[in-house]
Amino acid sequence: MRQAPWRMLLDAGPAVERSPEAVVGLLRPARELGQEGWLAEHAEPLLLSLEPAGLLRLRATDVDALRPVVRDAGLLGVLRAVEEM
Repeated sequence: MRQAPWRMLLDAGPAVERSPEAVVGLLRPARELGQEGWLAEHAEPLLLSLEPAGLLRLRATDVDALRPVVRDAGLLGVLRAVEEM
C-alpha cells in the first residue's frame, strides 16, 4: 500500500528539509478540521524544521490554532510578528 504524502512528510524525521508550502499545507487543513491533538503533537516540530522566512507564509488566522501548542520562544516571536502583519 502506498503511503500518503502527509505521512511521508511526518515520517521523514526532523533532519529532512521541508518546504514551507508543504508544512503550511499540512498544518492549515489540520487546523480547519479541528485536529487539536494532532497539532499539539506535530505542529511545533514541523515549524521548527523551517527557516524563519518560511514561517512568514503563515496567516494570522493560523496563529490562533498554533500559539497554544508552541512552546519555543523563537517560534512564538515569529507567530506574534505574523499576527501583526
